[in-house]
Amino acid sequence: MVANRVRFEQNQPEIVRLASRLSKLGFTVTDSVAVQHYLQPGFHGLHNDLDLVVHGTASDLPALNKKLKGILPPFEQVKKFTSKRHEVYNTHTESGLRVDLELTDIPFSTVQANLEHSVPGVSERLMVKLPDLNFLVARLMRSVSLPTVGWTRRLDYLTYLSSIASGEKRKRLFTKAKVEGYLRKMCGGEAEKKASLARFGQVLGMVDLEEMSRRTHKFSQETLNEANLPEGFDELRKTFISGSLAKNPLIHLSHAIYSLPQENRRMLGVQLQVGQSDQALMSAVLHSIPAAQKSSFLESLNLNPRKALERLIKKRKTAMPLPAIAASNPRVFIISDTHFDHQNIIDYCHRPFRSLGEMNAAMVANWNRVVGKQDEVYLVGDLALGKDPKRISKWLARLNGKVTIIRGDHDKPESGVRLLEKMKIRHAGINFMLVHEPENAPKKWNGWVIHGHHHNNDLVNFPLVHHVNRTVNVGAELLDYTPISLDELAAKVKAPA
Repeated sequence: MVANRVRFEQNQPEIVRLASRLSKLGFTVTDSVAVQHYLQPGFHGLHNDLDLVVHGTASDLPALNKKLKGILPPFEQVKKFTSKRHEVYNTHTESGLRVDLELTDIPFSTVQANLEHSVPGVSERLMVKLPDLNFLVARLMRSVSLPTVGWTRRLDYLTYLSSIASGEKRKRLFTKAKVEGYLRKMCGGEAEKKASLARFGQVLGMVDLEEMSRRTHKFSQETLNEANLPEGFDELRKTFISGSLAKNPLIHLSHAIYSLPQENRRMLGVQLQVGQSDQALMSAVLHSIPAAQKSSFLESLNLNPRKALERLIKKRKTAMPLPAIAASNPRVFIISDTHFDHQNIIDYCHRPFRSLGEMNAAMVANWNRVVGKQDEVYLVGDLALGKDPKRISKWLARLNGKVTIIRGDHDKPESGVRLLEKMKIRHAGINFMLVHEPENAPKKWNGWVIHGHHHNNDLVNFPLVHHVNRTVNVGAELLDYTPISLDELAAKVKAPA
């Protein structure tokens, strides 16, 4: 069937053309691009990545990568869900567009849809393959109910769901039985499906509809009639919630973090050395709680989540100071993964910037505020993205200090710019190996590894300082987008775990 058309405004030809080309090769376009197809026109917005799904297993990946030869670099695995029913891989186009691929053993129906993009002087409509609405609704509901999802993201997903559920035509395209059938398979069984629906009901019971309505401005600059959102919200509640609601402490934590006053939010981000996004703060809070105290902390979240969080902030504020380290001269700083000129990184890593220009300007100002012209800086990969062949030189000219670059996966050779694969340094009596991806450190290295690459996407395995693995993640997100001095970093390494 040919379903309703989705119109993409402004500079979206790469996504639409790539989606159409990959659909012809058997890939199904999913998530934000697919969901938008079913939304009210007011929710149609721009996209900065492309998500694909294929019914298959890991053994199918070599054949899929072979199909993509000459179109995309091979997909590489990034994570595996605990249900083991889904495996996720990603790759990037030359322009930096991220493409995610999910292999799932859950069969799903598909529809054909026309996507259109418009740029000055050009309008193009192309056919793509999308999952049916029941599959997408189940995915969104599961995402809302996952305990470790940040509250802002929950609101976005609920806004999508409420928009879908508010229209008579759209409501006829999905049914409770089919959605719950997909959800049962995604969760791994009936008991897990019921637990997911109970958590979904918990979130619905905590949502402020005015709060959710304010999120609609994220999707569109035009005035949007929000009258149907409460109708769709009530429809979700009536259709899917019948039993008792969950009392999951992590869902309470995600809401408490979202509700923090801005000053407390900023203070918590500084204390935990992460950005101020919901997801980054939530992951860092959970990682910061000692194992022996985690159970009582989770219990306190169910009683009074905001009070539990404020107690944590107060406790960390009075924590033991770092050991003193004699200042180096000239001063030496370090950072990785600034990703200047990379629009998509704002969403990928939940960076607290409203636009690419704001991000670039803030990071230049932060850098030059702490780094002097005679200071030394180690940039551990991925300074900038974009099509400019001189992009490294362009940004180095705007940044203070004598910069040594360890090559990241987005750093391209450039005349007059030296890119090192790895580098050994010694500072404050500590041996450090600098390498972009920690997995590429020499196997027999017995010192510390300073790395980037993982950003704030896995703070359990790659926090700022991991005393057991002896790794230091200097991704920009963990340093408040400001180079950190090696003196301060050495103090953190020498501090008690």
